Parts: sequence; structure tokens; C-alpha cells
Amino acid sequence: MQVQLENQVPDERAAPVARRQPMPAERQKPAVRLSVSPRAISGGSTTRSISAAPAASAVVAPTPSADTTPLVHTYGNFIIDQNGDALALRGVTVLGLDSVAPQGGQTVADALSLNASNLATITDQWGANLVRLTFGTATILNGNGNLGSSDLLAGLDLTIAAITDAGAYVLLALEAAAGAGPADADTVQVWQSLAARYQSEPRVFYEVFASSSPIPGNFMAAFATVIATIRQLDLSSLIFVPGSANGLDVTGVPLRDAGGDPVTNLVYTISVSLKNAPDPDVLSAVSAVYPVFASMWSDDGSDLGRQASRIADLFERCAIGWAAANWNSDPRLVMDAGGGDFTPTIWGNVVLRAIKLTTPPLLEPADAPASLAVVQAEGPTLSRLSTSGNFILDESGQTIVLRGITVVGLDTAAPASGQTLADALSIDEDNLALVTGIWGLNLVRLPFQAQTVLAGNGSVPSGKILAGLDSAVTLISEAGAYVLLALEAAPGATLPDASTQQAWQTLAKRYRDKPGILYEIYASIEALGSGWIQTALSLIGTIRSQNSAATIFVNTGNGVDFTGFPLLLPTGDPIFNLVYTVNISPQNSPGPDDGPLASFADSSPVFVSTWSDDATNPSRVSPYVGDFFARHSIGFAAANWNADPRLVTDAVNHDFTSTSWGLIAGRAATLPMRQMLERFRK
Repeated sequence: MQVQLENQVPDERAAPVARRQPMPAERQKPAVRLSVSPRAISGGSTTRSISAAPAASAVVAPTPSADTTPLVHTYGNFIIDQNGDALALRGVTVLGLDSVAPQGGQTVADALSLNASNLATITDQWGANLVRLTFGTATILNGNGNLGSSDLLAGLDLTIAAITDAGAYVLLALEAAAGAGPADADTVQVWQSLAARYQSEPRVFYEVFASSSPIPGNFMAAFATVIATIRQLDLSSLIFVPGSANGLDVTGVPLRDAGGDPVTNLVYTISVSLKNAPDPDVLSAVSAVYPVFASMWSDDGSDLGRQASRIADLFERCAIGWAAANWNSDPRLVMDAGGGDFTPTIWGNVVLRAIKLTTPPLLEPADAPASLAVVQAEGPTLSRLSTSGNFILDESGQTIVLRGITVVGLDTAAPASGQTLADALSIDEDNLALVTGIWGLNLVRLPFQAQTVLAGNGSVPSGKILAGLDSAVTLISEAGAYVLLALEAAPGATLPDASTQQAWQTLAKRYRDKPGILYEIYASIEALGSGWIQTALSLIGTIRSQNSAATIFVNTGNGVDFTGFPLLLPTGDPIFNLVYTVNISPQNSPGPDDGPLASFADSSPVFVSTWSDDATNPSRVSPYVGDFFARHSIGFAAANWNADPRLVTDAVNHDFTSTSWGLIAGRAATLPMRQMLERFRK
């Protein structure tokens, strides 16, 4: 079902929005990196002043502070700021707008337990960066029985001002009445009123329909009206909509516009409790592609928070934000927010821990590359590699972490006049300077098929292919990087044939005196045939007959079943200088730290020879995968430098702007790797 939004959003020129007007230069806040820390968001004073309640007839619209927060928007499955930094929204739900009745001298914020001391606890001490305020349609349209509509909205204005001044975002959440739907006339009227009121406040987000019960009617189509209503007044703020009709799973994702594209700046919500836990596989799959937020996350602490802690870990792995229920009502996060007793409950302690869990940020784009001469002067001299246990070592016995890129094209390269093969493959001097000198990588993986080595690629004969490869290998080695020659399976092949043996005999003989050459004997993302292990042993023998110390990379299949690995000598010892390869993508993630890949990598050297993602819409899981590699001493070659999915915008034409996927891979290259303890010495 497509959400029809075209022709419902007015021309920006006809209806300019205040949030898009820049602040005067002297009032603008310097750009900051957003994180879970609220102080990084607000940059404001630690002293908060809460204004007195306005006169009954006054309606106060919040004025954007001079200390404005950068706009927040969605990008693929990320919520990011204008600097490209990932933003983890983690906060608390505050109830009471539907019944609040301020006593003498109180503001609405005071009566909701959002006075200065409460907000300082939420943001400064707990580290939350979002406050979710719930209400019903009648409250906004008619008041709550204690306060008329105008007085209540005036109080809401000041409450929002207090929250944003404390450094947090505000999520306005309309709770569904029984039987109501998103296209209900009252629902539309509420959002028309609120979007008009807060269109100039970039720190206010809209949860248009909060419900843990099934949503009646045509779920997908129902949101078109309310989204269009908000977008007529507020073109860019985040809108939160349920991920499905039942409030838990996310099978309804995404909502699409008339052109078939996902609607921009939408975040999909779920409702999670002790008795209403999400399916980890479904949640992981959807959050890998679209932004997901647990707007209703609750627990009563009856199992001492065990299940809630597991859910918190799931949120962290999937980079899912949340609003924990509740700050001022059961199930309580603190003993008595209204009375100033901020002692955490059991449930509150779970949430406190969850706030502190780390969500990997995106890396800043790489700087301009240094010259290759500088890289060569500062780069390491390549050492012959060996293996010990699950580590790769250099000749001095130091651990080497192989992290690099895949460069495709040997099978199709057709250098233009004056070009070398390296130029055509985007591994000229400037590219290599960036790869090694700026990104800090130490490996370039070159895939090819056997026939390219034996007979050429149709444009370039085999002799020139090999001569060009020689030059490329020299350039890469001089830049301080290893070359991983990766022979790829022919289309439809499940096992190597005689041409594979012949190609490796040619290459192993040609490069037997090159310590910087590594051999990936058979690369395939498909399942291999049942005779693979015996065939692999034969290929190893072919290479070792020419180069007895070669470091050889062996495909293990899908990375889930390691039966038959590591390969053993007749003595029962692992065959020396073998590294085992797997393929990782959002559809084939490594699993938990106690999974089969982690266990195998903790005993044998493992390398991800193909690590890939969507270049412009990367998975939320990928940053965590990079962390997983570091925890288990796993190297990788990120795909690709010069073809989709691209790590940089246009390597051929030297546009080295990192893609979103490139930012993730670049960050992974900087993570510290678990080091091997030095051997005991006499």
C-alpha cells in the first residue's frame, strides 16, 4: 500500500518554515557531535529557570532558543544530525497531560514532575536525551477537565521550553482512544494544531498514533492523511508511526510515497513489555534497513529486570532508540519523582544501564589524501606473515591485523590510452595514499576469475593482464599494504576445476618471492560442493609447491557451520599459515558473541574476505559488526573501493567523499583489536 503524499505538501517558497531560517551568525551555536549525552545536544547552562505560569487567556508559542540544535532527520535506517553523526534517542515517558491540575504556584511542568530538579536528574544524571509526553485527542482540543484547552496548551509550551532548555528532545505522543484510527477527524485536527504550534521548534517530534492494540481499518493508508497534515505545516520534523497494525512487530514497514519510495523522516515505533517481547529476527532485519523506536517500553521488575535487560541488549545491538515508561507513574523508574525521591526502582536500574550502552557513531568523512611519497616514507616495510593460534603474525612475532578494501575489475578492465591497469582499477597513487595513509588500511583485495589469468579478459590479453598486475602489486606494496589475490568461482560453479589449479600454479610461481602477496584460493558467496575440503587441500598443495611459506585464505562456506575446519595435518595439528574466510552482509550477520563464528575465530585465524552493505542506506547492524570483528581479532576487506556498494563516491575521478557505508567501514578500521599476550621468555 502506498501513502499518497504528492500534491499535499505546499511549495516551500509559498510557505516558508521558521526552522529553515538560519539564526544570526552571532547567535548560532557551534556545530556539535550529537550523542546520548544531553549536554552534547544543548550545550546550555547547568542552571535552569522555569517561567511562571502564564495568564489564563495567554497562549505562548515556544520561541526557538539561540542555542539551537542541528536539525535531526532520517538517512536510511539511521537517525542523524546535520553533521552526519548517528543520534541514539533514549528517554523517558511522562504521563499526566490528560489529568494535570497544577496547584497554587505550580506550572504544568511542576505538576508533571518536570521541574528543574527532575529535568536535571533525567538529563544530567541519567543521561537521557528525550522526554515523551502522552495525551489524548480531547485534551488538546477541549482541555482535560481541570484546565481549558488554551491554558493547557500554554502550559505545554512552557513544559517543552523547559525540556529543550535542559538539553533533551520532546516526543509528543497521541495515545489512541478505543476504536479510533489515524485518519479520525479529531486525530487530524490535533496534529494540525500541534504542527502549526511547534513548526519552528526543531527539537519537537510527533508520534502521531500510539497504540499497543491492533489499529482498525486500512493501517497503511490511514497514515497518509495525518502525515500530509503535519507536512503542510512542518516539512522536516521526525514523525513516528507504528511499524504494524498490532503495535509490536514491524511487518508494515515501510510506508511509501506515490513514487514508491519510503516516506522521508519517518521513524517506526513498537510497543515492548515483559509480556509483549519482539521477535529478535524480525526486529533485527527491519531495523537493519529502517529506523525503529520503542516508544512504549515498560516492565514491572517482577523478574528482577532479567527480561528487560535482554531487551535492552537487543535494542543496543540493533541501534533502536526507546522511551522507558514511566518517570512519574507506574511502572515507575524512580521511587517518587513528584516528591523528589529519585532512587531508581529495579526497572529504573535496567533503564539506567541501557542508557549507558554504546551506540557506535558514524565516522567523519576522510580528509584529503597525502601524497604517495609521504605514505611510502612513513609506511611499514612488508613482512612475511605466519599464523599462530588464531593470530596472524609478522616476522618479529607481532600481531598483524589485516583490514582493507576490495577492488574489483580485473575481469573487465580496459585501460584507456595512457592508462595503466592500476589507473583503470582506481589504485593509482592518490587512491592508494588515501587507502593506506588516511584510512589506515593495510590490505587490497583483488578478485578475478581463473580465465582472466589464463586467457585475458576479452579486452586485455593474459600477458598484459599479468604485467599490469605486476605493476599494481608493486604500487600497493610500496604504499605499505598487502595484496590478497582472490580467485572467484565461475558463475554457477560450486567447486574449482582444472583452470583454478592452473591459475594458482601460474600466480604462486610468479609471486613466490613477494612476501606481500596473499592467496584466497576460492572465493564464493554461494554454498560450496561436498568435496570442497579435499579440493581445498589440493589447491593448498599446488600453491605450497611453488611457495612453501605462503599465507593462504580458505573459504569456510557460509560462516555458520565450521564442520571440518580448521584443516589438519596427518599429525592432527592445524595446517600452518592458513586463514579462514567468511562473507558478512546485513543478510548474513555474524551472530552473537557466543555464536559459532565467534567461537571459531577465538581459536583459528578468521578473515571476512567480503564485508558489504548498501552504500547509501547501510544497515544499523553494520557498526556493531565492526565491533564484533575487533572483539574477536577478525580482519576484513570491505566491498568495494571502485564499484557498488561504494566506500567512496567516485574513486576513478578522485572524489573521495565517504559514502554512509564507507563511514562505517572507515570507523571499523580504527577500532582497537584484542592483542595477543607476548610469549613467556626465559
